[in-house]
Amino acid sequence: IEICALDGEFGSYGCSEDWTETEFNYNILRERDGKRPLLVGDKIITLEKGVASISKIMFTDNSKWLRGKKFRLGVKAMQNGENIKEGRSQPFRVKDNRGESYQKHYPPYLNDDVWRLEKIAKDGEFHKRLSNHGIHTVKDLLKLL
Repeated sequence: IEICALDGEFGSYGCSEDWTETEFNYNILRERDGKRPLLVGDKIITLEKGVASISKIMFTDNSKWLRGKKFRLGVKAMQNGENIKEGRSQPFRVKDNRGESYQKHYPPYLNDDVWRLEKIAKDGEFHKRLSNHGIHTVKDLLKLL
């Protein structure tokens, strides 16, 4: 079977379990212009006794750019001859983690950079002034305090 990314709104309206192969293929999502393929990894897997394990598959983009802000995973049979209906998952969001490294810590650690404290923005005015005075970590600030 082939695994693909579908629009999260596919099948949300009307008869949600009754679609044609053309409708399914129309709702398969492709990467945005200038981006990597939307799904990477083992997109083609083999069923053994009707069961398969997906071990390496990853979305390379978040789902914010979709109108409904959700994806679905879809599966379709690769072999012709048998009339096998496509399948799909429940809708879900894909979030990115780009901002996680800039999060504030609570409680702050002594070795944290001083900008991890509340009200101090990284490379902001307070951060620059503290850095100019040799205060780079929470520990440095506490010593001065």
